[in-house]
Formats: sequence, C-alpha cells, structure tokens
Amino acid sequence: MFILAIFFLLGTGYAGYLLSTSHKPGSKPLDFMRTVHHSSALAGLACFWVYLLTSETNTQLTVGFLLFIAAALGGLTLFRVIFPQEQKPMMVVYAHASIAIAALLASIIGVFN
Repeated sequence: MFILAIFFLLGTGYAGYLLSTSHKPGSKPLDFMRTVHHSSALAGLACFWVYLLTSETNTQLTVGFLLFIAAALGGLTLFRVIFPQEQKPMMVVYAHASIAIAALLASIIGVFN
C-alpha cells in the first residue's frame, strides 16, 4: 500500500510541477492538471493512511504523514481561500512544494529505518 501511495504522491508532484510552470502572468492553469493534482494527492494520502493503520509505524512515517497533511492544508488554503482568482505568489507555491518534498523524503527514509 505504501508503494501505491508513493506513486500517487509522485504523480501529484509531477502534476504540481506542470501547474507551476504553466502558471505565467496572463495565463490560466489547466483545469485538467489541477484536477489530476488534487485527485492523486487525495488518493496518495488515503493509501498512506491505510498503510499507517495496517502496519507497524515509526515516528518518521507519522511525521511524514503529518507533513503531507500540512502540505495539503497549505495547498487548499493557497488555492481556495487566500488567492482564489488571482495570480499565485510563487514563493508560497514553492513553500507548499517544499513541505511536500520534505514529507516524501521523511516517509521514504522512515520505511527503510
């Protein structure tokens, strides 16, 4: 289940990368890529949650999952609440991505410990 979660979360990262590069002044991000980004993030978090519930967890996996939750809440806040129709500030987008990358690394390291 963890491998499936990692695949979904890597797909989320790739879709997020495509969203960030397509988000230029005067252009609108692709709705399809936004849907893929959201859907694969939810599927990855659900698979990760099932993995945490059904396996022996360690602290690093739990920290990784909580960082993913923080990244998801940050993305939801960024795109739905703070800046629903405006150009997104790229530093905030990069902070959202950095938290998600840190969560992915912490989770992968946690599995191998």
